Amino acid sequence: MVTSDRASAPARSGSVARGPGLAEAGTELPTAARFRASSRLWPTGVAVLTTKDATGAPHGTTVNSLTTISLDPPLLLVSLGSSSRALEHISDTRVFALNVLSRDQEPLAQNFAQPGRRGGADAFAEIPTEAGSRTGCLLLTDSIGYFECGAQRIEAVADHCLVIGAVLSCGDLQTAPPLVFANAAFRQLR
Repeated sequence: MVTSDRASAPARSGSVARGPGLAEAGTELPTAARFRASSRLWPTGVAVLTTKDATGAPHGTTVNSLTTISLDPPLLLVSLGSSSRALEHISDTRVFALNVLSRDQEPLAQNFAQPGRRGGADAFAEIPTEAGSRTGCLLLTDSIGYFECGAQRIEAVADHCLVIGAVLSCGDLQTAPPLVFANAAFRQLR
């Protein structure tokens, strides 16, 4: 059992002033609004996840909840909303690709983040792509890197599903700074 003596430790002079988050601390869980406000402070990379439906038609969505979880074997995890169309297609076909976006690809990220966007091949009509050699999912050839994955496990957690992907192929495509999402906005590294 791990314990902490932080609660009983005396306050140190010169300590950081309490913000509104500390003033609200108590025994109740944070509201969704409070959790979202705190979570937005954590910067993340941005990718377009591509998959295909049972007929082979391509589909895509913007994601920023992505992390590597193992080097041997190579595994990564992406979180998708339970009602995501992409999740439905991944569940059917068991394949997806992640295309890591550069700082110049913000319009692409915004496009694939829109709920009412075009679907199928029309969504990719003006975007340079090629089919991935391992999954057949579209790779955005102007992205800075990609991961082709086989869905190894899909786990429902609250209002999202965690998709664990076995990385079948990956690579760098360009040398450019990545697009970052932080504080509820797209950002660029300097």
